[in-house]
Amino acid sequence: MLDDSITEVNKKSQWVKIYPEIILAAARNKNAGAVRLWELAKYEDQPNGYGLISSQAFRHFIINDLKWKLGTFDRYLNQAEYLGIIERRGDYYRLVAPAITALVVGCKHVGAPEMIKLKKFAGKCWLAYTYAAFMKRFNGQIMSAKTIQKLTGIPIRTIYHYDRLLGKGIRKRHNYARHEGVKSKENIWDVGVEKGRHLFENKNSGKILERLPNKRFIFSTIARPPKHTDNQGKTVNTIRGQKDKINSALNAILNTLNYPEGSQKVHLKSYIDNEKLADRKETERGLMAILKKKALHGERISQFIYRFDCVIRGTGFYEAI
Repeated sequence: MLDDSITEVNKKSQWVKIYPEIILAAARNKNAGAVRLWELAKYEDQPNGYGLISSQAFRHFIINDLKWKLGTFDRYLNQAEYLGIIERRGDYYRLVAPAITALVVGCKHVGAPEMIKLKKFAGKCWLAYTYAAFMKRFNGQIMSAKTIQKLTGIPIRTIYHYDRLLGKGIRKRHNYARHEGVKSKENIWDVGVEKGRHLFENKNSGKILERLPNKRFIFSTIARPPKHTDNQGKTVNTIRGQKDKINSALNAILNTLNYPEGSQKVHLKSYIDNEKLADRKETERGLMAILKKKALHGERISQFIYRFDCVIRGTGFYEAI
């Protein structure tokens, strides 16, 4: 279960702070092991965070404490040195900043850091827990496996494999949409072709339904870094500050290199999941107004808006608008 009782971040806490986007970007380029070793080196550098660690102590930590094979350590270290994210400085290893590591592996934006148990991150299923840490950002949101693949680069079959590996650490909820506007089976084909959706008739109720993507609820040992106390004794949440600092450094480097940013396509919200009915209706009115403006400008509307209705026996039901 998620442990929110963390009160301090230090080496003895047995929690590793990671940046899931950086690791997943490295995995797409077959360099995940090097970034994994860099994350563990950053952990070894705590609580001081000087960016310089003893090579002998780090080697002892990886091989003796974490029980890694010597060949695995040497292979990851060679990859990290080749990428330049870990540099030899005599008897020490110098660790580059997260922004540089992100740039090296092709990650252009970094989200808030997450915390994973050291034992989990050092074990065989570490990529599954990295995936869970990333999905924690979208906890309880409807998201298809195809969208997850687009965001993470993880193949769809591997996503389902990670879901099985996490076991009770992740719970998926099936969702369906009721299409009250489709009155007969004859209209199913017409609406399906027009909107690009697959509709079917429920044999028990006779209603026209559409299968929606699952919701994923993450319960694995994933947590956000705790708040810190500044010099004045005030409790400060540094999560957003860390993320903004890294992304600012990334943007500065990319602008210096004249890196093409590309065009961003604005996507209209499809699912209305507000807790209160009044809020759901207000959101619905706003979205419908946007759709009407698009229709007046001659744009073809090829999507439905789905308003949450209820949960029956663990299955979510939405109303297609």
